[in-house]
Amino acid sequence: ASSAGAIRTFSQLIDRYLLEITPTKAEATQIDEIRHLTRLRDLIGANPVKAFRPDLAYELQDVILRGAQRGSGETYTNRVMEMLKHLLTKAIQWGVIPEHPMTDLKFKMLPTPKKSQISRAISIEQVEDMLPKAVPWLQCYVRLKLMTGLRQVDLLLLTVRNITPEGLLVTPHKTENSTGKSILFEWDDELRKIVDQIKALPPTSIHFFTTQEGKLYFIN
Repeated sequence: ASSAGAIRTFSQLIDRYLLEITPTKAEATQIDEIRHLTRLRDLIGANPVKAFRPDLAYELQDVILRGAQRGSGETYTNRVMEMLKHLLTKAIQWGVIPEHPMTDLKFKMLPTPKKSQISRAISIEQVEDMLPKAVPWLQCYVRLKLMTGLRQVDLLLLTVRNITPEGLLVTPHKTENSTGKSILFEWDDELRKIVDQIKALPPTSIHFFTTQEGKLYFIN
């Protein structure tokens, strides 16, 4: 979608953004942009860009907030909506729309809680006490996190291919393209139990952790 008039839908706009803009960013920024753009494509990909209005932006904001599954829902929602604002800025530059429907006078981001207002666990015991109240996949995620100390990205990218006869073999994402060093977590009864529980989680997937639709929480 590079010629004048070729971009009509948000999916086409996202395609051009991913082709021309995202590759110019730092690796971590690329990962975030791809994740947020995938969310936007799922929600409004088929919608015409020219028909997007401020009231639709608020409706989209509400949908994203209600669907937020971890952390501060307001913070996550604002990041996705900020991505949409950048996308629409490029739409003006590329001649798709004449003016921006999400300027500060037309659209406001959600207020986010101050750091002092965010409750934090003060001990491992507190985390374990709260686990029974969490959904099954989150219980498994937290227990494996406590057991291995792996970073969030490494946990979310785990698949059945990481399972070996000796244990759980993980190449940290941070070193994947440099040293390529792997870490082996040798089997014990507790590790086998948690991995078996993860494999039994619906929906069926080669990935350890997915959404209810079978999609990754993290896009590499």
